[in-house]
Amino acid sequence: MQSPIKMFALPLALIAAGGLNLSVSAQSYDTGEVFDTGGIELTTGVELSVSSEDNRALETTSAGNSTEAQARLSFGLLRETQVSRLALDLSGTLRAIDTPDDTSQNNGFDTPGVSLSYGRSSASARLGLSASLRESELSQDYLDADGLDYVTGTATRRLTNAEASLNWGEDSSLGFGTFARIATTTYRDGTASGLDGAALDDSTRRTLGATSRMDLDAARRLDLGLTWSDFEQDTIPDRRETLSLNSTLTQELVRGALTLGLNATSTEEGERYGATLGRSLEMPSGQVSGQIGLNSSVSGNTYLSGGLDLSRDLARGKLTFGLSRAVSSSDTDDTEVLRTQASMGLTQELTPISGIRFGLNLSKSEETDNGAQSSNANFGVTYNRELPSDWTFATGYNHRIREDDAGDTARSNRVFLQMQRSFVTRF
Repeated sequence: MQSPIKMFALPLALIAAGGLNLSVSAQSYDTGEVFDTGGIELTTGVELSVSSEDNRALETTSAGNSTEAQARLSFGLLRETQVSRLALDLSGTLRAIDTPDDTSQNNGFDTPGVSLSYGRSSASARLGLSASLRESELSQDYLDADGLDYVTGTATRRLTNAEASLNWGEDSSLGFGTFARIATTTYRDGTASGLDGAALDDSTRRTLGATSRMDLDAARRLDLGLTWSDFEQDTIPDRRETLSLNSTLTQELVRGALTLGLNATSTEEGERYGATLGRSLEMPSGQVSGQIGLNSSVSGNTYLSGGLDLSRDLARGKLTFGLSRAVSSSDTDDTEVLRTQASMGLTQELTPISGIRFGLNLSKSEETDNGAQSSNANFGVTYNRELPSDWTFATGYNHRIREDDAGDTARSNRVFLQMQRSFVTRF
């Protein structure tokens, strides 16, 4: 097994040396100006971290402790004018990891990511183009492509997305929009399982949509949307099509808005309907928004749905709370899933240069056709402190829990140290 000292020393030393060079270069050219007429901004980020975890794969029976050293590099290019915006972001990680099974093939360059976006706007229209690619390990990034369902396994997941959108009539009481999107998910070098424990295949979802906006008067607005998508898996020859119609009526009030939403979705298994009533409030110390409604699944069952989002400014911090419950199709295998989620966050300033952050996330996902379900919890606490030369130091603890249908429970504890800095050049 590789010595932890040797494992940490090489990547950290290389990146630290590189960071010093980047600092000199960036500070020589950073003017601090904002170029509204077409300047270019280059951002280089360096994040160094060391962590130890007792059940990295989040298995029912832990294989043992894992220790990891990472040097995450990021690069961003931004060119923005009054009518257009071009952004390119690149990222990747140099990693050395010591696992119980001595998985040395995971060392080296990992988790590459790239995104490119272009937007152009006029007084009456907006054009948007974007594309992205991102790789991650399921053991560390276990949310699916839509960020809602948990995927278990040891594979490396690659997500690729491309989208084009066009909106017009922005300056009038009647506006329209259209968009096209394609998303592909692939798995390699390991296993990947969905909510019911079945192996997941590589998949592609294609989506076309059209929207309209009608300003009925100064305080009322009607939004309509029509979306078609098809879902394809490598091992299943047939494509699964979905057609959705959504409508939202918004009434602007003195301290917020009142909304009424109706939606209907046609899937391969049947139809799904939903209705929601929402209210948002702006308050001096924060804001709150909530929705309540009903969803009927393709099986004919009716579920209570809704959500609550609360944000409150404290004397030296901020408190956030979120709650949601809804029925929708999964991006992993296109099955219908009832999802319930709750989250709470507290950020507190300790001194002018230090603070602490607490976070708690709870979720439960259940397939409506067979009742397969999974419950998950994630708690974390992070202490951060500003250091000289614009570096930021952070240390913290994370605890994860997952429970499946059979009642098996997996737990993981992780501690970490992290230092990061961004270097900005404008010209």
